[in-house]
Amino acid sequence: VCVPFLTGEFTSDTSPLRVVGKDLRIAGFVYEDVDGNRRLGLDEPGLGGWTIELLDQAGARLASTVSAADGYYRFSLPEEDLPS
Repeated sequence: VCVPFLTGEFTSDTSPLRVVGKDLRIAGFVYEDVDGNRRLGLDEPGLGGWTIELLDQAGARLASTVSAADGYYRFSLPEEDLPS
């Protein structure tokens, strides 16, 4: 999944991406999309141990994390760590 870098106020009903003030927060789940509808269902297992990278527009890594056993991951980057 590629999410373009955003600044300012942003909300989305399809992505758990939030810009809070000037800080960036992203959270979500890595899961097996058993029914192929691109939405996490109650019967779809989370996938732990997956590496998720947050990249800037040039493809440079800003941060990385590994999904928890239930597939949950999150990033929280303060303004000073964001590209200008």
